[in-house]
Amino acid sequence: MKHLMRSLIKLVIILALAGPPVVSKAAGQDVEHQSQDNPIIPVNIIGFEHPPLFHTSTSGTFSGIIGETINSLCEISRLDCTVNLYPVARAYAKFESGEGQVLLSAILPRFDKCCAASDWVYHYSNGIYSSEPVASIPREEKALSGKSIIVIRGWQSPYTTFPNLDRLAENGDIILHKANGTISSIRMLNGERGDFLWGTESFRWYFDKLGVKKNLNYVRLNPVYIVLLVHKQHHLILQRLNNGFQLMKDRGMLNEKSVLKEEIMKKKYQDAPHPRG
Repeated sequence: MKHLMRSLIKLVIILALAGPPVVSKAAGQDVEHQSQDNPIIPVNIIGFEHPPLFHTSTSGTFSGIIGETINSLCEISRLDCTVNLYPVARAYAKFESGEGQVLLSAILPRFDKCCAASDWVYHYSNGIYSSEPVASIPREEKALSGKSIIVIRGWQSPYTTFPNLDRLAENGDIILHKANGTISSIRMLNGERGDFLWGTESFRWYFDKLGVKKNLNYVRLNPVYIVLLVHKQHHLILQRLNNGFQLMKDRGMLNEKSVLKEEIMKKKYQDAPHPRG
């Protein structure tokens, strides 16, 4: 018993002299060291135009609030990223065919099997714009009866809230307009060709640029998580992105929404050209 007590006392003394653990600092230093030693990997990122979050700027470069964050993430992750933007449906098709290793997009069920999402995520929303009172904006399918709604062709998000849109339109319960893009969808709403427009928070950017004067209400219906989706066979790219994201957090580069802090963003952000079409 005395021998056991002496052993316990020695153990307590050793632990006290060793001091508190420094796990977080050592882990951060390890990520930093790995990043500096990594060879640069070329990466093709596929996406679509969605200003002011991500877009082709007036100078022809990839920019935006998220765009510049991704540019910095690629640099710090030692990835030579080429970003190609297409119409939404084409972007998804190209990514699924393997033309790019990474897709900048919301998390969607269609990519669950093929891909893994980055640790970096931007919280966002989809919903409905309308000149009708907020209380009259539908939250479920039965409230759409006898109304018309505008959606963008190729977008999957409206079907999360209203999974039977196409069938309702075929049965004559609703009028469903499918616009070719964001600009045409907004012009359709502005021209009173639909009661409701399915869109995102960033449509306000288009309203300002296009001079939409209507007092439009917006109801958030779907939480959206914008991430970098990586084909599972490219696990090294995903690891690099996740390590790079951790480094950006450690260096205090990101705000509470996981995009570059304002003082950094101001030096990098370039606006998209005035919308046309």
